[in-house]
Amino acid sequence: MIAGQLELIREIEDARRSAGAHLSAVRTILTAQRANASVYLDVTG
Repeated sequence: MIAGQLELIREIEDARRSAGAHLSAVRTILTAQRANASVYLDVTG
């Protein structure tokens, strides 16, 4: 039972990191739009 909970914790932490990375990318785009600058988004790395 504990092993399953630890695995779930790892999965949740991975999802949180991924969501944070996506949010950071979105914020970058929004900031660049305000500055009227070109934006390039690397979706593979």
